Amino acid sequence: MALEGSQPNLGDLLEFPRDRYSHWGVYVGDEKIVHVIAESLVRGSVMKQLVTVVADGNRYRVNNKYDKRCAPRKPKEIVKSADKEVGNLTDYNLLTNNCEHFATMMRYGKTFSDQVTDAEETAVMAGAGVVTLPICPPVALGLLVSASVRSKK
Repeated sequence: MALEGSQPNLGDLLEFPRDRYSHWGVYVGDEKIVHVIAESLVRGSVMKQLVTVVADGNRYRVNNKYDKRCAPRKPKEIVKSADKEVGNLTDYNLLTNNCEHFATMMRYGKTFSDQVTDAEETAVMAGAGVVTLPICPPVALGLLVSASVRSKK
C-alpha cells in the first residue's frame, strides 16, 4: 500500500495517479473503494474493490480538493449511495461521465472533473498555437478535432 498523507475517512475521494491521468474512487470503509471501470469507450461498470488492488503497488492519496467548491454530503449518505451503485453498468464517456465524475457525484451530488477541464484548456491553448502536453491525450485529441470542425463552419 502506498498511501501518501492521511488515512482515508468514509466518503473521501481517493486519487490514484497514473502515467497521464488519475483514477478516482470514493472510500467506503474496510479498506475498499467504489469506483467506475471503463469496460469500453461507452460502457462502464461500478465496482467495489480493495484499495490495494486498485493501487496495484502504486501511490494514491486522499484528495477532497473539490470541498472548496462544494460542501460534501454526510459520510454515511456517500457510502450508502456508492454501495447502491455497485454492480451497475453505466454509460461511460471520458468527457462527461468518467471515474472522477462518478466519485464526485457520490461525494457532492454534483459532477466535476479537473482532468477534463484541464484537457479542454490544453485543447484551446493548442488551437491558439500554444503547445502543451495534455493530461489525458484521447480527451484532448477529441477536443482538438471538435474545435477544428467547429472553426471550419
